[in-house]
Amino acid sequence: MLYKVKSMRVSAKGLTKFGPKGAELYNQHGEVVLKAQAINGIYLIKPDQVEVALAVVKKDTAENWHRRLGHTNQATVLKAVDQQSDMAVLGKRTLPECETCIRAMIRRSTIAQHRTRPEEDTQRTFVADVVGKLRRSRTGKEYLAFGKLNGLCFSMPVKTKAQATQAVKFWIQHVINRYGPHLIVTFRTDGGGELDNPEIHNFVMSHGISFEKTIADTPHQNGIAERGHHIAMQMTRAMLQDAGLGYWFWEDAFPYACEILSSCDKGGFPLS
Repeated sequence: MLYKVKSMRVSAKGLTKFGPKGAELYNQHGEVVLKAQAINGIYLIKPDQVEVALAVVKKDTAENWHRRLGHTNQATVLKAVDQQSDMAVLGKRTLPECETCIRAMIRRSTIAQHRTRPEEDTQRTFVADVVGKLRRSRTGKEYLAFGKLNGLCFSMPVKTKAQATQAVKFWIQHVINRYGPHLIVTFRTDGGGELDNPEIHNFVMSHGISFEKTIADTPHQNGIAERGHHIAMQMTRAMLQDAGLGYWFWEDAFPYACEILSSCDKGGFPLS
């Protein structure tokens, strides 16, 4: 989670102190509840501490929940908040027009929302794609490996396309170790060639997973992956614009967008 701040802020609920090396958030009892590391004037909160940051405010307006949840849509915001017994939306439950979302939106050809395949096939199909070449991030990343499985989003910023293979192998192995060997039946990628290599072929076949390749330059055939990273990238641009940060911080914001989409799709709350 990224925040751009300039000075110390005090509220009825606590105190936040900002220094050259980092920041500390205190509750009303003077206890430190959150720490952030300062990197070139930006305060970076580690993912495992985001839940603490979200817990500071349990009730807020729909507009603020919208910003906090990565500028995702109204239905997702209300679903995420309503399913938590200790959270609520104050005031109107409809979102006003968000200028940040409008600026972050990039028009492109429509990607079909559903393929002409049985539903059980798509639920057990791991789809993957490599996005880029992107504008270089703050640590030199120019590509993005992206995967999706039944609502779960996976992402890893990488410096070269070749590194995407290792990312995909790590994700699939993680899913198998955590959920069992039968959750993934098919691995699908496009015909661009980045993930169509002997290493991927041998890996998925060794786990009894079939390999499926779509036709090159036909993004609608790999629509789940294409639409997924398009939505997450739009959320990323909105979060960076809202925070006043440069685009080179996309490698920090994009994984958070994926965490939001994964958690909300499963009826949970990001990182809770």
